[in-house]
Amino acid sequence: ATWSTSSSTTSIILNSYNTGILTAKATNTGNFVSGIGGDVNNNGTNPSTSIILNSYNIGSIESKNRGIGINHLLSISNTKINNVYNAGNIEETEKYSVIYHNTTGTVDIQNTYYKEVSGIEESNKGDIAGAYPITDTNMKGTDNNSLIYKLNANIQNINLNEIDEDLKDYTLVDWVIDPTTGYPTLNFKLESNE
Repeated sequence: ATWSTSSSTTSIILNSYNTGILTAKATNTGNFVSGIGGDVNNNGTNPSTSIILNSYNIGSIESKNRGIGINHLLSISNTKINNVYNAGNIEETEKYSVIYHNTTGTVDIQNTYYKEVSGIEESNKGDIAGAYPITDTNMKGTDNNSLIYKLNANIQNINLNEIDEDLKDYTLVDWVIDPTTGYPTLNFKLESNE
């Protein structure tokens, strides 16, 4: 998870995943759980930045207050999310399938997918530019309309060097179907180029 609080800090999550249950049991109003990112909250004058690429969450998210499928943004934080999905069930008072967005910073979301969560308000579904709902059918399929096809097709459109200098020595891995769950998972045959 990322946690950026200082000015001009960049946090990067690359080729990462969570499959376990994420739980926060406290009852205060600041209590929240995110499936992939953490809290990007810059209280200074220059924005913090969170970058999440080629990552996914299929674990349940459980809290007493706020549950976020992918990332949590506050203050003047920026985020870039690309080739990411959340298929974990969210069991919270407030539910956000993609991000909780309370920031004056920039939000750049591309090729990002989320599983519909029943019983949540329309405004909290995560229907924002670059984010799309998924179903078990299009998630587990292997044709040109499936999620795994879209994730793999989009890898060639991500230039790590243009995103952040710290990523120049890394390669985006490919996606394969997990035979047990039927979900797209990361194939870690490719590692750092260092």
